[in-house]
Amino acid sequence: MATGFNLWSASKCRATPQVALAAGGWLALVLEFVDERDALLGEVWVEVKVGAREGPGQMKYYDDQARLQHPEPRLISLAPEQLEPEFSNVTWQLLYQCARRGSEEQGSWQQHPAWMDFCRFLEEQGVASDALGPLTDR
Repeated sequence: MATGFNLWSASKCRATPQVALAAGGWLALVLEFVDERDALLGEVWVEVKVGAREGPGQMKYYDDQARLQHPEPRLISLAPEQLEPEFSNVTWQLLYQCARRGSEEQGSWQQHPAWMDFCRFLEEQGVASDALGPLTDR
């Protein structure tokens, strides 16, 4: 799994849902990180799961396809829990918490209205909410 580009050096991120792979199959989401000249720095391939299960060998297949690309994309899952131990996962709850509150290092952080809508959607769908999250002093 590649980690060869500095995400923070990117000027912008382009998100494309439902991307067909040349060898077959569909990626749920591809995030392309580009510099100020619009040159590709790297990609993150995201397999998104809410109610569906992972197909047999699905993450391994995506990883094999990613290894054929240059630069090699980083493969992660966005799911209620870890899909495969060898692949990074972001839980819906963690994404919700970050979208709602930012990180603890960002004391002056303000939630963007689009993130407010996203959080409200996750709450309405029963995917993530403060009630489902861990209890903290915050």
